[in-house]
Amino acid sequence: MKKPVFLILALMLFVLSHTVSADVMIKSKATMGQMLGIGSSESESSVYIKGDKNRTETTTSFKSQMFQMSGRDMTSETVEIFRLDKEVRWDLDKKDKSYREIFLKSLKPMEMDYEEYESPQSGSLPDDEVEDYTWTVTVDISKKSEEVNGLKCSKAVVNATGVNKEDNSDSMFVTLKMWKSTELPNIDEIEAFHKKFSEITGIDEDVGSMKMEEYSSGFGDEFEESARKIEEMEGYQVKMEMLVEKSSSGEAGDDEPDLSGMMKGLMGKGQEGESGNRITVISITDEIISVDASTIDDGMFEVPEGFVKKQ
Repeated sequence: MKKPVFLILALMLFVLSHTVSADVMIKSKATMGQMLGIGSSESESSVYIKGDKNRTETTTSFKSQMFQMSGRDMTSETVEIFRLDKEVRWDLDKKDKSYREIFLKSLKPMEMDYEEYESPQSGSLPDDEVEDYTWTVTVDISKKSEEVNGLKCSKAVVNATGVNKEDNSDSMFVTLKMWKSTELPNIDEIEAFHKKFSEITGIDEDVGSMKMEEYSSGFGDEFEESARKIEEMEGYQVKMEMLVEKSSSGEAGDDEPDLSGMMKGLMGKGQEGESGNRITVISITDEIISVDASTIDDGMFEVPEGFVKKQ
């Protein structure tokens, strides 16, 4: 089985979790399904911005097929506080009442090291894998507005089909739906925070974009035009849905045994499509649930009393 999406998903989800903020609290929810049978995950985030201060709280529950058999699951909770006035980030660990202090100017090389370790091409596929498939990509941007969780949005839909150059029975199917809105409260404050963040760290962070160039690079040049069109849409991402499927009728090569029986069950239920049965490789949904433009207590952006600094 090729791995055409997984090298970019971690980066996508990282960017998605840092693109919304508040003097305003924004609650969002993200789900990831299948993951090649490894399991699925659900995350709930609350992001606060007050001037040059940001607090992000995220709770993630990860469930595995193997752990489900034993009734076990894994849950993690993270709290990050960004203080642009002090040019630091504090990562809180509630379990042992400790925190780590990271200077913001050091974030860029840290992220580059992480990306190089996880994905040498910053989220893109290796050249040989990109070239394995011939892609046909279409993008449709609707002129009608749709309401998503109380916000009027414009919508874009990208459909892509990749056919293996050596085996035309091996196909990949990618569907990406994105909703953007210009109605988020306190947009000026959000933009001001991220502009100052970019100035300090040297990271050009666009809060109105999903970093579509990173997404498109994972599938080759055919995706660049659709990425540009989505980035040109006005507003901020309110919701994103992504579905990646693979044909289940292709003949397997020597190094890629045909998916059958238990493995098909782990990968995801096959569904009847226009091109025959398909296996769900992975599905992702990320959306803003609510926006509350309320005053936030300054204490939210301080290290709690009794927390010990880790070296």
